Amino acid sequence: MIGLPNHYPPSMLSESHPLIRRILRFLALPYCYFVYVNWEVCPRSRTQVIKDLLFIFFKLKYFPDNYSLCRLWEKPRNEWAEYYGSIYDPLQRAKLRRKVLPLRYRVVYDDKHLCHQLCIANNIPVPEFHGIVDRDNFHHISSALLVAEPQRALIVKPFTGRGGQGICLIYVRDDRKWVRTSNRIVALEEFKLPTRSVIQTFIQQHEALQRFSGSVNTVRVATLLSRDGEVLVLGALVRFGVGGAFVDNTSQGGVKVGVDPADGRLMRVGCDKQNRQYEKHPTSGISFGGFQIPHWNQVVQLAERVQLAVPYNLLIGQDIAVGTNGPFVIELNAEYDNVGLEQACGPILANKEVLKAFNEYDLLINKYQKSLIRGS
Repeated sequence: MIGLPNHYPPSMLSESHPLIRRILRFLALPYCYFVYVNWEVCPRSRTQVIKDLLFIFFKLKYFPDNYSLCRLWEKPRNEWAEYYGSIYDPLQRAKLRRKVLPLRYRVVYDDKHLCHQLCIANNIPVPEFHGIVDRDNFHHISSALLVAEPQRALIVKPFTGRGGQGICLIYVRDDRKWVRTSNRIVALEEFKLPTRSVIQTFIQQHEALQRFSGSVNTVRVATLLSRDGEVLVLGALVRFGVGGAFVDNTSQGGVKVGVDPADGRLMRVGCDKQNRQYEKHPTSGISFGGFQIPHWNQVVQLAERVQLAVPYNLLIGQDIAVGTNGPFVIELNAEYDNVGLEQACGPILANKEVLKAFNEYDLLINKYQKSLIRGS
């Protein structure tokens, strides 16, 4: 059994924060009703949706921002308890931070340089890293790197960015150096770096994934280290960039598709942030269903290695790219988007091993989830 860290009991003040935040979330329920529910696809009456949202908030005890994304109206209510919901909700976040996501380690993952060093120290494969750049040295360093290897593009990421925000690509074309952001292409000498960033080599992904999209199409694997030291896969999905995008984040217009952890095959239907569904990639037209993720066994083994290497964070969302010769870690997330995971993969508590581990860590938040334990 792997030794796990002790977590000190929260102060009275920190205990009160979830209650205050929950009141604020209640006041935001109308926003959920009008904005989060996709009325173009939801067949239920307005009255029934209100009842559903109130049931989730008061009975399941979380903010119902997953109601539309997970299409809960298609499932009987007795199955809703299998959805854990957002880990950013007050009750979930409080439990998770006490038990499996200690806040004091958050900087290790938010700081991309520290995270890279953590991976290197544990012999975890990562993209080639070229250092830290800011407004003063960005042009000099990036230009020198492009001169040394003009055939290779570089990717620049904000030091603590999330969701693909602020990422840019720099490359050589027609003997000139260019910077591509999410919405424009400018000459390198004209570009002003907005914030301190890290610079890496833009990876060459496996050709099978490249056929879907030219973005780096990463596999998100959420893992949990159980009390007996076993690494559990809560769920897995692949994100694909759309159009000419070079990032795959759904917040930047990408599409995600669930993966069967047992064999690494894609599920039939993917979705985007607006809950539009796709059986084929919207740009390339390649079907999702049955596609085999290359080197899947190596992907799972790498995810297990990473989780075992950081036992102080018992729950991690891992972004893994697959190259020609195997997988490597792009990013680690201490707090990952669980609603997005359940949207693509289905409810994580439907897995009996995950349900048991969540119960052992006291992460279940309502009596309906706890009744699943008695029925398992």
